[in-house]
Amino acid sequence: MNKTSSAGRDRTVRIPPMVKSLRLAFRAGGLVAPSLAARAAGALFRLAPRHRTSDFERQVLGAARLRFLETASGRLATWRWGDGPAILLVHGWGSRGARLGSFVEPIVAAGCSAVTFDAPGHGESGGRLSSLPQFLEALSAVASAYGPVRAVVAHSMGGAARLRFLETASGRLATCPPLSASSWSNASSENLDSAGTSSTCLLA
Repeated sequence: MNKTSSAGRDRTVRIPPMVKSLRLAFRAGGLVAPSLAARAAGALFRLAPRHRTSDFERQVLGAARLRFLETASGRLATWRWGDGPAILLVHGWGSRGARLGSFVEPIVAAGCSAVTFDAPGHGESGGRLSSLPQFLEALSAVASAYGPVRAVVAHSMGGAARLRFLETASGRLATCPPLSASSWSNASSENLDSAGTSSTCLLA
């Protein structure tokens, strides 16, 4: 246990047994077989947790059109709602596309289509491991399949992939009616309860 002091009080931080075991295993592995330990650590770092689909997520996905894309990282599960220029919803590490489902209704109401996907190693997509380059690869594949792209809404790791994507995506952008401030605010507020702060980039 680690102890820290704040405002005159001791706070005990309990380290989970699994974390303790991993520390010991990598410490021993680093001494006996450092290259093997390094490869194992790299794989563990790229292993994203998977979560059960919530009732809300199942409801949102049930109203979408499902399509699978083939990428270098394996089969990519994608979903689309509505028609018109696409607004891409990109989830973060250890999450899934449906977690941004609160944005779907205002996007479709604005005359655009909402498109999301599960990144490699996440949700319904193939693969066991993932990384930022794989997020970017998946985002680029989805943009090519569903373009023209009007905007990208992204969270966490998806936000990092979005920045890299936007450096080269200007030729694939189109325009559509902007989302109203009230609709966008409501969607963002609902989404914050389950998925954290989302970054938004509207592109003309």
